[in-house]
Amino acid sequence: MFNIILKVLTKILQIKTDFQKLFFTNEYKELAGKNNSRVWTLTIILLFTFLALGFAIGGLENLRKRMDNPFTNWVDMPVKYEYNVNGAISNIRNHFSKASSRDSFNLKHIGEYIIDTWRFTDQKNQKEVYKIGRTINFEEDAELLDKILSKSDGNLLMDWRNGNNNNAFKNCGIIVTRQMLDALGYKKPLKQKKVSMVYNIRDDVKYTLYLDVIAVVKELPNFCDFICTPKMSNLQLNPNRSGFLRTEDYHNNFYFLSDNQDEKVVSEKVKQFLDTLPVYKVKKETIELVDDTPTALYEVIFDYGKIGKGFKDKELLAFYKQLTKQFSKTENIRKYKKWECSDGYDFIEKPYYLAYNFKDLEKVRAFKEFMKTNFEVDIDMGQVEAKENFHLVTLLTYALSVILFIFSIASIVFFVNSMLLTHLQKVKMNLGTFKAFGLSNSMLITTYLKIIFAFIFIAVLSAFIIAIIIQTISNTLTIEHYLNIFNFKVIIATLILFAVSLIISNYTIRKILDNTPGDLIYNR
Repeated sequence: MFNIILKVLTKILQIKTDFQKLFFTNEYKELAGKNNSRVWTLTIILLFTFLALGFAIGGLENLRKRMDNPFTNWVDMPVKYEYNVNGAISNIRNHFSKASSRDSFNLKHIGEYIIDTWRFTDQKNQKEVYKIGRTINFEEDAELLDKILSKSDGNLLMDWRNGNNNNAFKNCGIIVTRQMLDALGYKKPLKQKKVSMVYNIRDDVKYTLYLDVIAVVKELPNFCDFICTPKMSNLQLNPNRSGFLRTEDYHNNFYFLSDNQDEKVVSEKVKQFLDTLPVYKVKKETIELVDDTPTALYEVIFDYGKIGKGFKDKELLAFYKQLTKQFSKTENIRKYKKWECSDGYDFIEKPYYLAYNFKDLEKVRAFKEFMKTNFEVDIDMGQVEAKENFHLVTLLTYALSVILFIFSIASIVFFVNSMLLTHLQKVKMNLGTFKAFGLSNSMLITTYLKIIFAFIFIAVLSAFIIAIIIQTISNTLTIEHYLNIFNFKVIIATLILFAVSLIISNYTIRKILDNTPGDLIYNR
């Protein structure tokens, strides 16, 4: 392999005459050592250099991603009861509404959110399961939302927004984790478009609400299972005030889901079963709980004139139980309750947490002291120290990378220069003879520089190929990719290596060859 590369380099470096080719080839082989031993030595040194730089650069980039990650660059502060009573929250809002106040601590903005538990339905046993969710403002926390829905970082697993940007999320959808869908027993989590939530209209009345899944992701901030907008949280907490649910005392219709798409058959079964009741009409519409799997939503409408006030919630729930017995198991009858994504209610009146989102983490401790002194609010010292340590590790990694690079360059240059100096001292009598017979000094210097270039190039290419193979194997076996050979910094480091080596080699060559032929021959 080395001989093939050497022949190609001979043409690229314009070694033309027979004497030049012979001189170039023989001197290269002398420098390369028996069986290219010195080339292999330099290759191994360069391989470790590339791997060390690759790991340092990859680790630094990984740290930088984590520090630039909105999941990391915030400090959370629980909102205590007294903070609202003494006006601290209002004062914090007013103070940091000014850009200058935020810039003084490298703050991007202050977010407010709620963490709450909602009940969802386990698809295997139909039991209620509590899942933790938090709110996120899709405008103020746009950077965080972009990070959550990032394809490049691999966090986004499925996106159902259909190019509508954040409109679907704005309209009361939720973003869920893959782990949550798996835990709830959904068979096709990445195709799930709606999830069932258990909701109490009153203490004695439970309904199942089907919420739109906007996206499926790997992880969410605060180790939550899902996120929603402040609007959705407010509607869920205050359904009567917002019109989120129809909570009237009497109903003239009810809904149910079925896998049976035959409207006539289902309609006949409903009328036959409810023959003592004035069923006016059975209407059908199709929805998708799972992508490409239509589910029929049936609305049973009663004759208002014959039923008077209508039916209470408890009576409607009894109808579901009776219908389940009437229909076969394959038709899969399920309760359904319509709800509305009411306008407004986007503002969190009493947040559970304030989230301080920083551009960088250099002024976290100063920020903590400022908040304590001016607003009498406490920020967890553990969070502050964690952020500072994160910043410190990044600086140390960067410093070690620079030191490692300088040490590697020095080692390689010393190896090449020592090898070259030893060889020139060995053959300088011959070089003096060549010069005495009219061989120009410039030709000798240029040829030796080309030999050094070829020597380093072959070693660099060999080391780079081996490093790429190692990186490929590493990336295949591990989830986190810390080795990064394909980086412009590695290329720049290689160019610097060539430049420094050739400059030092040029000095060494001239130091010897600039002597007169007599001095070289007689070792004066």
